[in-house]
Amino acid sequence: MCALIEGLRLVALCLALIVMMLALAPAKSGFAQELTGKPRVLDGDTIEIAGQPIRLAGADAPPANAICGALGHEWRCGQEATFALAYAVAEHWVTCVPRDEDALGILVARCKVGPYDLAERMIADGWAMAVGGYDFAESIAKRERKGIWRDDYVPPPGWIRR
Repeated sequence: MCALIEGLRLVALCLALIVMMLALAPAKSGFAQELTGKPRVLDGDTIEIAGQPIRLAGADAPPANAICGALGHEWRCGQEATFALAYAVAEHWVTCVPRDEDALGILVARCKVGPYDLAERMIADGWAMAVGGYDFAESIAKRERKGIWRDDYVPPPGWIRR
């Protein structure tokens, strides 16, 4: 009988240890903790690190092939937004913390070059619209007519705020 009680105590102790380990283990999300590397710029709000496309959380820039402006005064706003992001990352390493996935399955992340948030920079410089927390930066860019806001900006056909 004593051996049975000792065995049950040992099982209870093991179960308690397993429960504690599970409770203290970090929660697993479907995303990597952090991605760091030298990015390839795909467009004004999307980069690629180690083959993984990443969209900047909180920013929505014109697609790389977008044309903006009034008839007769068109300009390549998408290409300029892409160049602006390429200039912002230059030869720097970028660190991205995943937040979500978009409807196309592309990772959405907060990305930084050193202490600088890339989405905030793109919005503050007028190359992207704010879609989550950067409204003040966008309002300043609009007031100062920076980037896409330099003329009476109208998003290109099919451009939907994400």
